[in-house]
Amino acid sequence: MTEPPAKDRRPWPMTWVAVAIAVFITLYTVINFQYRKSEDPHLPYEEAQERKSRFFEFDLNGWKSLEVASDTSASASRDDLLPVRARPQAGRLDQDMPMDLVTVIPRRPKLVGGFHMIEPFMTKNRTLEIVLVPETEIEDPIQLEAYLKEGHLVILAVEGEQTGGLEGSPTFRLGLTAEEFPTGPYSAELYTDPTVYEWTFTVD
Repeated sequence: MTEPPAKDRRPWPMTWVAVAIAVFITLYTVINFQYRKSEDPHLPYEEAQERKSRFFEFDLNGWKSLEVASDTSASASRDDLLPVRARPQAGRLDQDMPMDLVTVIPRRPKLVGGFHMIEPFMTKNRTLEIVLVPETEIEDPIQLEAYLKEGHLVILAVEGEQTGGLEGSPTFRLGLTAEEFPTGPYSAELYTDPTVYEWTFTVD
């Protein structure tokens, strides 16, 4: 079978192509509106950026992160032991902690427990010294994270790298600098799993 000469060939009709495109667009639009989810889409990157922004707005909420040092020995300049009240954690951690602090912590703290008691001391060189008295020997690393806002000190006992395999009771020290701790009364809460220890102290 011989092909017709090039001058006698007819181009493909575009009518059916246009009809096919129109049908496809119509079906796509109908299906899209019919099965589209009403809630907002999951955007992992945008959500991560939002959490990061909330973290960098930490100071805007009034809370300040403080450095807590660890040691294996107690200070020789201790004053009297501060009275401590222990209470069970009221529900989930985010329900017990101050809400404006919960919203700026980038991840949920993993609290540690197993303490018989805690012993906070005020030293003569403006230092708050906290001794953790464990029920058994401490094997897992522990660190304290401290946050301060308007006379309210919140401390979290979490897994960390500051202690581990220590004999006796580890000691943590929080320097009460004049800039961060002006003269006046303060209330403190130390969160462990599942006990919260509360006490008050005064900076002279």
